[in-house]
Amino acid sequence: MFAARSGVAAASTSRIAQLPLEFFDPRRPVDKHYATTRTIMIVPAEAEALVARLWQVFLETSELKYGEWALMYTLNWWRAVDLGAPRVRTSRIGIRMAQAITQQFPSKSMGPFWTAVFVGAESISRGILDAIQNVPEFQRNLAIAEKEDPSYMYGSPILLQAKMFIKLPPFPVSIGDLDKGVDYLERARPHAERKMAFWDIFLAEAVYLKSGRDACFQILDRIAEHVKPVDGATMFVYEMTLSDAASMRAAITNGTYNKYTWDPMLSPLNLADRPPAVLP
Repeated sequence: MFAARSGVAAASTSRIAQLPLEFFDPRRPVDKHYATTRTIMIVPAEAEALVARLWQVFLETSELKYGEWALMYTLNWWRAVDLGAPRVRTSRIGIRMAQAITQQFPSKSMGPFWTAVFVGAESISRGILDAIQNVPEFQRNLAIAEKEDPSYMYGSPILLQAKMFIKLPPFPVSIGDLDKGVDYLERARPHAERKMAFWDIFLAEAVYLKSGRDACFQILDRIAEHVKPVDGATMFVYEMTLSDAASMRAAITNGTYNKYTWDPMLSPLNLADRPPAVLP
């Protein structure tokens, strides 16, 4: 899967190889280690090297947590790489890993959930037509993940279904349904609110589409204080969401927002020049 370590230079992998695996636990509380893992997550070559190490350990031990960590870091890696072929390649790596976990652990929500994530990621990387074509597979995997464990990753199986209904075109083109998307956000609220910042930005977009700019901006303005990250994973999502909220505000303000063409996932995430966010 990572032929010749995917071409990652040895110099970029040295600190990853030297640090203990538990150092990279994305579910550990936000502490001094977060600043180090953050610098790895925002540099594609280092993120790839970390994914390769975690996945190799999973293959050797079958310890599910290492497979899950590899998938979580793969999404961060995907957000940092350039558009086009690099994103397609990263998506396909994520799909293969998620499918392998599904085969080995069929009763876990993790495999179907991450399969959906990376099917969606590859579709976005290829364009809106592929995104629509892949909706059935995306939806099917999220439904399985929700059935197995709706609380997984702070309600993420429900959250992604909410986004799906909010963003997709309505019938007869696809299954988009803004009201249904809002209903799914309410279903996710007990798991996600104040922990998983994606909930807030999905809500902000839905509110903009239903009620307009002022109501949307009220939600965007409160994210910094409303969300209370509980671990390294949600802290990084919090940072991503603050960046995405600024992008949404700018697009709405300058008149370039369109729900089919604007999405934070459609551009690489660049946090390299920003200091780590401070816990609210």
